[in-house]
Amino acid sequence: MKDRGLSLMSNTDPHHIVPAGVERLVREWVTRRIKWTHISHGREVPPQENTPLMDLWYNAGSRSYKGHQSAVPELSERAYMDLLHESAPWEQYGDGNEWNLFSAILEADTAQSLENRYSLSEMVDRWNACVDASFAKEEELTDILSQTKEYLGPAGIRAIKRLSRRFRYSLMAEAAKDRFDPYDLVKASQISAMLHYHLENTTL
Repeated sequence: MKDRGLSLMSNTDPHHIVPAGVERLVREWVTRRIKWTHISHGREVPPQENTPLMDLWYNAGSRSYKGHQSAVPELSERAYMDLLHESAPWEQYGDGNEWNLFSAILEADTAQSLENRYSLSEMVDRWNACVDASFAKEEELTDILSQTKEYLGPAGIRAIKRLSRRFRYSLMAEAAKDRFDPYDLVKASQISAMLHYHLENTTL
């Protein structure tokens, strides 16, 4: 981790600096976890609204995304451009080749995901494996790294490199105010502290 210039803050601060890809993954992990927890307790979960912000959040980088900054005035230009490019979950390569961060690294979005108490650690492990494979030189490739690199493909490798070279706070307040309710933010802070411990004890 230190080799990539990552400086983590105190684990008492919920705003830890992490790679952009990890920040996106943790947010989506928290969102899904809370959704299925609510459902398991018999609480109604309203369907996700198809707003311009959600379109940007989930579809930026894909060929299908046709949004414009004017449609999301709640975001600053910097935040919009970051979500559109640096933090986009989609990556394109060649003709018709697209790769999605959430589909590639997160486990299936089902109620069964609650049964896996190690899902956060496993997600971070998968991210780390993808980073290792993406940055490995040919002479460094083991069988496992070669398989991971093949799994990622050119689009995935380009996305992982892009998402691992940019660091930010693990809670993006500008998007969070329209994405999470206060309960979610408390949970996200707790998850961020857990992630901080895991990353600090993991070598990329």
